[in-house]
Amino acid sequence: MRKLGIFLLILTVGLIFVSCTIPIDWFNDENEDIIIKTFLNGNLQQIEFLAYQDGKDGRWEKLDSTTGIYTFKPEADDGNYSIYAVNKIQNNEPMYEIKIMNFNTSELSEIPINFYTYASTSPEATLMLNFNNDFLEKWTGAYWGKCHGFYDFDDPAYLTNNEVYGVMPGTNDLVILLGDLINRGNYWSRDFINKIFIERGFTISEGEQELDLLLNEFVDIETFVATSTIADAYIESNLLVGGTTNVFNWELPEDHFIKLPASLKTDKDLYILSLVNNDYSNNISRLFKIYKSNPNDYEIINVFPADNWEKPTFANNTFYWTPYDPNITGHRMRFYEASLNNDDYTINWTFLFSNGWLGEADSYEYELPKLNNLGGWNDLWYPQEPIDSYQFFDAVAGNNNNLIRYLYEPIAGLEKSIFSYGINSSL
Repeated sequence: MRKLGIFLLILTVGLIFVSCTIPIDWFNDENEDIIIKTFLNGNLQQIEFLAYQDGKDGRWEKLDSTTGIYTFKPEADDGNYSIYAVNKIQNNEPMYEIKIMNFNTSELSEIPINFYTYASTSPEATLMLNFNNDFLEKWTGAYWGKCHGFYDFDDPAYLTNNEVYGVMPGTNDLVILLGDLINRGNYWSRDFINKIFIERGFTISEGEQELDLLLNEFVDIETFVATSTIADAYIESNLLVGGTTNVFNWELPEDHFIKLPASLKTDKDLYILSLVNNDYSNNISRLFKIYKSNPNDYEIINVFPADNWEKPTFANNTFYWTPYDPNITGHRMRFYEASLNNDDYTINWTFLFSNGWLGEADSYEYELPKLNNLGGWNDLWYPQEPIDSYQFFDAVAGNNNNLIRYLYEPIAGLEKSIFSYGINSSL
């Protein structure tokens, strides 16, 4: 079995859990500037194209920056504004990620936008993990921010130079899970996770750096059980270590999930418990999510959002949909999110419509903006051929009145109810 490393690039709206070291001031004083900060693989940098619209009927205006910080002063009476952001995914290919966001100044006045790109960015960094012979016949999963890698040590040659792919200069908690390998005769398989290592505030600097691991630095994990009595539903659990390092739980017995030992726990760690139902025949997914600082040893979740939302449509470059009601006590609509791809999947458009921007209505309609009157515009950024369907269209409701909690900074006690047409795998 050869060593395996994996790096996940999330090419959806890219707003959730933005991890950055740049200070964010979510609310400026009334009539102060809107501040937009764009990040390429976590680095504050300018992007290919950025424009804004002040009010729903205002003119689109192009913004320029050499630093990745863009500003404009909102003047529309209703406080509505929109952002059109474009960045290139590949250096030598016409591949683009486009994010179109619609907010109200009462919700947000400073917006970080994260892009993931294979195009070269600077500065660059590399993290290599080295393990000693005590790790033979074991496997590990390493997590830092949104980056991760998995490594099997069935051969001594695989113990060193294990790269955590996609890292960039910055600071996140580093988490490494450990389990045993089982020799099946002609192959090795992974046994359940049994130990964990955490180094808080692990800083990665520009250039290459190495970290040597010792087995006695790992401690035994604890687990908790989460289940549901609802038919055709299952539980998922993620752990946000330090609020930014996403550790997804796997290789454990059914309904069992990682619980940090008390000696490793901090107030910034969050458990995300999700009750999920996927109706693949109708391409529908429903989720109920709850964020906890410390789960009980036995959790039962039996709450689901309503299943009676009329399917949104897309035709002639226009979305049409009706409001969604999750029918959960204390939950109100917070935003809708949608995604499109062109035929060859070289261009991805994602859209976010906040509840404050939409306002109350019996139905909604949104036509894709075409900004060909602005300098720097590329006609590829408006669909060249008709797109007859979206990738996904989500309705996101919840119990917290602060939009920031849903997009950027979740807190313990937050609940989300989500209805997704298209089985959005990023939820």
